[in-house]
Amino acid sequence: MLYKRLRFNRYLIVLDDVWTTENWDHIKRCFSDDKNGSRILLPDL
Repeated sequence: MLYKRLRFNRYLIVLDDVWTTENWDHIKRCFSDDKNGSRILLPDL
């Protein structure tokens, strides 16, 4: 559902508390790569 809502739209998403690469692997499938300037930030604190 998230993938369909974000597809072809520009977005900025900031994710915090992604503890493992496995978690990120599950989450990243929701975000399309439409080459439209959208960004996902994962702060490294």
